[in-house]
Order: sequence, then structure tokens, then C-alpha cells
Amino acid sequence: LWKIQKPGLKTSYLYGTIHVKDPRVLNLPKPVVVALNSSKNFVMESITTPELDMELSQKMFSATDNSLSASLDQALINKTTYILSLHNVPQALVGIIQPWAAYLMMNYPPGNGIFLDKKLLNMAIDRKIKTYGLESLDEQLSIFTELNHTEQIQLLLDTVCNYDQIQEDLKRMIQLYLQKHLNKLAHFSNQYTLNDAPLYKKLATKLIVERNQRMARRIVPYLEDDASFIAIGALHLSGEDGVLSLLQNLSYTITPVY
Repeated sequence: LWKIQKPGLKTSYLYGTIHVKDPRVLNLPKPVVVALNSSKNFVMESITTPELDMELSQKMFSATDNSLSASLDQALINKTTYILSLHNVPQALVGIIQPWAAYLMMNYPPGNGIFLDKKLLNMAIDRKIKTYGLESLDEQLSIFTELNHTEQIQLLLDTVCNYDQIQEDLKRMIQLYLQKHLNKLAHFSNQYTLNDAPLYKKLATKLIVERNQRMARRIVPYLEDDASFIAIGALHLSGEDGVLSLLQNLSYTITPVY
């Protein structure tokens, strides 16, 4: 949790989240609750609504000529079906799931409940705080949907074949997050060496670097408007290209609350 200040503006806060449903993560530290309660605006990466959830589902599950059955052998289809079942995807839908959607699901821990970001949104709504999103659904999904089919299948294959290790790594990332080790979390996340290095470099640039610049730019109007609570993924915060540095470059004073 970081305090954002500039002369003439009200104090705002930037909170690094982790997109999981773990009960330990959902047990918010008191300073986070206090900061949220003191804010007039709540800003997250992308606002979710029932209508947007339905739109997302339609984009994730849409039959195309590039079905998984045409791209994977039976053994891989069976393994993919099993893994997706852990993420509450019925077998009947495996045939129409988009490869990028299957990849995304497998890169989160399985389980029921709500994500941390959704909990914060619900809290803001309950407190009648104005809520905003920094990105549209299409902007977020385009990072993956604009990959060609071969690239999407490569991501999926890497994830299916390394699923157990990925889940173990997610557990470690949650531990680092709970211990509030932001730099260690970023370093751990960046250590992967997978089959197609150019593809992952391309993905990291679109997923982190370009989005950091976009989010930092779009955060500014809310900071200038009123006391705001900004909640974005913790991996967007650190480093020279991170949102914290980008806001400092815009003459904001960034102070860690913890």
C-alpha cells in the first residue's frame, strides 16, 4: 500500500493486489480498509458487471475452425480437459473454449469464491464510493486475442505441460505477496524460462510494460479529481517501468504505508 501526494491535491492511495481467491489474501490489512474508507473514488484495472461477465464468457467460449481438437492430440486434449475441470469448466465446453482463455484459466489457482479485486470493488460499492476502471474488457483481452492461433496454442501447451509447476509457483507468489515482498515477488515472476522466449517477451511487453504506461496515464485524472484508492496488480508497481516510478516521474510523491 502506497500513499500518493502532490501539493494542492488530496491524498490518494495505490494498492498492489494479487488476482487470487485465497482467504488469506482476502483478509485485508487494516491500513487498506482505512485508506479505502477515506477515498471518494475507487479505481481498478477493469470494472466488472454481470453484463461484462456475460460478454467475457461469450468471447471465451465461442466455436471456431481452430478448435482444440484440431490442434492437440488426444492425450493432450485429455489432460487439458482434466485441468480445466479443476477450474470448473465442464467437459462439454472444452471443445469450444478459446486457447487463450484456457491458458488464462490455468494460470490462476483453482477454487471458488471472489478475487481480491472483486472484494475491493464490492466494498467500494457498499460504501457508495464512485467506482471506475482503467481499461476496457476489449483492451485487456486484445493482449491475447491478437496473438495468432499458433502462438495461443504454444501458450496453452506450455501451461498444460507445466501445470503442476505453475501451481506450485503460484503458491510461492501468494506467500511472497502475504509477506509484502514486492521486489521478491516481481523477481520470482520474471524468472521463468519457457519454450518460446520471443513469444513470452512479446507477451510480457504487452501485459506489463505497455499496460503500466496506459494505467499510469489514466490514473492521473482521478488523483487530480479527489482522494482516490487505486487497486492494480502488484506486478505493475515495481521497476523502472512500474507504475510507482511512472507516477514519480510526473512529480507525485510516493510513500509506502507498509
